[in-house]
Amino acid sequence: MEQAILFDLDGTLTKSEEGILRSVCYALTKMGRPLPPRSVLLAFIGPPLVDSFMQFSGMTREEGKQATAYYRERFSKIGIFENELYPGVTEMLDRLQEAGYVLATASSKPEPFVRQIVEHFGLGPFFTEIVGATFDGRISSKASVVAEVLRRLGMETEREAVTLVGDTRFDVEGAREENVGCVAVSYGYGTRQELEAARAPRILDSVAAVERYFLERIR
Repeated sequence: MEQAILFDLDGTLTKSEEGILRSVCYALTKMGRPLPPRSVLLAFIGPPLVDSFMQFSGMTREEGKQATAYYRERFSKIGIFENELYPGVTEMLDRLQEAGYVLATASSKPEPFVRQIVEHFGLGPFFTEIVGATFDGRISSKASVVAEVLRRLGMETEREAVTLVGDTRFDVEGAREENVGCVAVSYGYGTRQELEAARAPRILDSVAAVERYFLERIR
């Protein structure tokens, strides 16, 4: 049975806060809303944007959708490239693929953006599937993204062979909802306290630790 690893993008493979936060601020300004402190802005990374605009800026769902459209207006042209890989990511993906793992992305970011970022950093050859959310909201939660990855990989009945790697409670909860394994990472945008409260089965502190964990499992 093949073993598959699904990777979240923001906070797991890429350090992307500047592009995301500046695009959130752009959207809030366009909506005439005050800018929250950076600690609150960081909470926009991970969950669907409409939900974050509603939760942290008191918007209605329709206002959240408009703010998300403004966000994408900037992000698609500028913010998407205000981004960098965490050190060791390329080497990790190369070694995991060479070891026989099937690799895929599972991001709540819209899939066209995920594809653009993956290609920008030259990571495309490592992934069997590149999966993200849909612009229409049909696929937006982490659980729905994971379900779509499983469908594309043809592994809906092999969930015990699939592990999601992510940095927030949304990853942990989405993996649990879809009955796949989960490895949480503490170097991204979710705190260790958050991950422990979400009952992450395993928390690793570096890209190198993720690589070691999966290579040791396949020996």
